[in-house]
Amino acid sequence: MSDKVKTSLTIMGFLLAGTGLLALILNLVGLNLSFLVWMESGGKLLGLLLEILMTISGFVMVYFGQTDLNQEEA
Repeated sequence: MSDKVKTSLTIMGFLLAGTGLLALILNLVGLNLSFLVWMESGGKLLGLLLEILMTISGFVMVYFGQTDLNQEEA
């Protein structure tokens, strides 16, 4: 991967993970981010699972953005 792609993947991952963590924390006190209200339309459990999935996928994106897979040992 080129450095530009790795940087973009890392930035998108941090934004996704940060938004997911913020949504989880706000959900603990009963608040929602206005642009993520659609996730609650299927119920509270679905909204919680989508927020957890969003956070985990953000951390995975950061990992793949920071890891040089060509240098990894088999």
